[in-house]
Amino acid sequence: MRPTTCLSILALFAVLSAATPTLPSFADADVVERDGAGARDLHPASEWPGLSATTSDAKIELLSVGGREIDVGSPVRFQIKSNQDGFAHLFVVSASGRVQLWMENVPVEAKRTLRFPNSGLTIEATAPEGRDRLLLIVSRKRLDGFSGTRTVKTPRDLALDEEEFQRSLDGMMADYPRTDWTWTTASVEVIDR
Repeated sequence: MRPTTCLSILALFAVLSAATPTLPSFADADVVERDGAGARDLHPASEWPGLSATTSDAKIELLSVGGREIDVGSPVRFQIKSNQDGFAHLFVVSASGRVQLWMENVPVEAKRTLRFPNSGLTIEATAPEGRDRLLLIVSRKRLDGFSGTRTVKTPRDLALDEEEFQRSLDGMMADYPRTDWTWTTASVEVIDR
């Protein structure tokens, strides 16, 4: 029997305040259509102060397998791709404001698709309705993150509100050279039909 984790979903969420140029808010992400298939690449907006799409030569994608709208009760799945080997870190802020870590320090291989969740774990979209936001960070080396440097593949709530999460993440990323990591954001609407 597969364990089921019921979490409100997000498609990518960049979380830092305007005072921090390292990670912009998810609203500052550019959305680029790919190949007419409805897939989206999300990249940092080049006009963000102190940050441009060229600060790292890594390119990453976070694609929602279910589209931009997901019904409550539907499975949530993502594909992560990177042009370089590294470690993936996925965070979610739900429409209710709950902050979650979905994965941290998970190895990702260049030009290979990393599927999340992996076999044995199911994540379902849950109420409340609204926009869930995700942040994907890919780093060249393991980060000393919310779970230390160990690999985490099981979602868990962070006992932080969104502002505390932003400050913690900003402080954590300040220890790493900007050329050693990159990020992308997106959002998904959870619908209760």
